[in-house]
Amino acid sequence: MKEWYPIYTKSRFEKSVYSNLIRAGIESYLPLQLTMRQWSDRKKWVEIPLFNSYLFVKILKTDFQKVLNIRGTSSFLNFNGRPAKIANQEIDIIKKLINCKSNIEIKNGTSSIGELITIQEGLLAGYQGKIIKSDKKRVIIELVEFNKSIIVNID
Repeated sequence: MKEWYPIYTKSRFEKSVYSNLIRAGIESYLPLQLTMRQWSDRKKWVEIPLFNSYLFVKILKTDFQKVLNIRGTSSFLNFNGRPAKIANQEIDIIKKLINCKSNIEIKNGTSSIGELITIQEGLLAGYQGKIIKSDKKRVIIELVEFNKSIIVNID
């Protein structure tokens, strides 16, 4: 059965690795976020990876070496000495967040403070996360295996 795994790429190789994975017939997901960048002479909207140097592949365990042979791929992200698996639900949440054009901020590590809650309604209904603000306008979604947290402003 195919499962999602995060892979680590060389710096700024995310889009190139993604294209090469697709050409090789490997199901991949590179979450991109539209952001305004400013240069000395102009401003421009550009798509940047949501997670620097990371993307996701949905593969069988037997395909690990095929993925590692793609130019620009460094390694699989490991958790307790094994390649970290990402649940389909977590990939779906990332896709929903990207599609709804939320203001997303990525923070290294996971939160150890706050109450564990289950969101009852809306885009994130059914997902568990930790509240990080008492005004409840910000919610944190923990991706423990990925050692990242997604912070989303909720109206």
